[in-house]
Amino acid sequence: MKLIDSQRWRDIKAPGQADAFTKVRAIADHPLDFLIGKDHERRFIFIFECNAISGDVFDLPKVSGINILFNPVESSKSQLVLILQDTEQFEIFRILCCDLIDATKQFKTDNEAANIAKIIVRIKRWQSLLKKTKEQLLDSAKQIGLIGELRFLSEFMFNLFEDTTAVEAWRGPYGDEQDFSINGYIFEIKTQLVTSDEYLQINSEAQLDDTSGDIIIVHQTIEVGSEVADDTSSLNQLIEKIRDLLRNTPSAIDKLDMGLLEWGYIKRDEYDEPLYCLRNRKYFEVTEDFPKITSSSLPAGIDNVRYRISMTDCETFEIEEQSVIKNLKVV
Repeated sequence: MKLIDSQRWRDIKAPGQADAFTKVRAIADHPLDFLIGKDHERRFIFIFECNAISGDVFDLPKVSGINILFNPVESSKSQLVLILQDTEQFEIFRILCCDLIDATKQFKTDNEAANIAKIIVRIKRWQSLLKKTKEQLLDSAKQIGLIGELRFLSEFMFNLFEDTTAVEAWRGPYGDEQDFSINGYIFEIKTQLVTSDEYLQINSEAQLDDTSGDIIIVHQTIEVGSEVADDTSSLNQLIEKIRDLLRNTPSAIDKLDMGLLEWGYIKRDEYDEPLYCLRNRKYFEVTEDFPKITSSSLPAGIDNVRYRISMTDCETFEIEEQSVIKNLKVV
């Protein structure tokens, strides 16, 4: 993902004239003209500039905290302008803009109206995502699932790969069937409370389909801990620990923030508890004989299958963590 440097944007000076923008190109090598800047009220602005077209055909979304305008700037130019109303939300705004830049990197420059229409669709997606994130708390099951993926990221992936590579391998937030994908291996993370039934919940017939790579199921158990216990943290504390690990890699922090927003997380006091600690982590290799349902094994007309697998029936497929690490390094 092409990133917009936070400090570079903050350092842009506001213009002295009302209704004016101070702006610079956001990404030098992007095929489209994206600009970052400030207006005379020192508000952060993000602009897509294109050849002049009519703005009447576009249904501009209404995103909380962001003013969206379509302006003619001269006889030959038009601008789609995003103005951030609340500077406290700058980092979320910047991540949104980075996503717009990344999502448009393959766009053609000769169809301005189509490009704007697609950008607006992307903004509407963010509108829905931010509304849901602000209004809805993650329930306990989703918090446990997110904690499980983040613990695997910080305790396994960071030990083997560079920060940005490790975070980019985290695919769970983006609707992929599995949670991590790297070097031809796919990791499906299953995290439960120690008091839960000993089953693996499989959410679709595609989840254990190894067409895209070798699959490793990572089964983790966690329990509610106390503040004095070692290796114990809330969801908020865990994310702050990961940010600290990534403090020298801003691009990895940006990618982490993108994933968290996709997951539906923004920092809230409600995520300061409960505190969880990891009790156990096991690895299971999904071989041809592993108990599973895949698309190729289903009768015609049946899909969207959810099922569960007894942990007892997985025991013969357990492999040591060192074997997983060795295979990843060989690749």
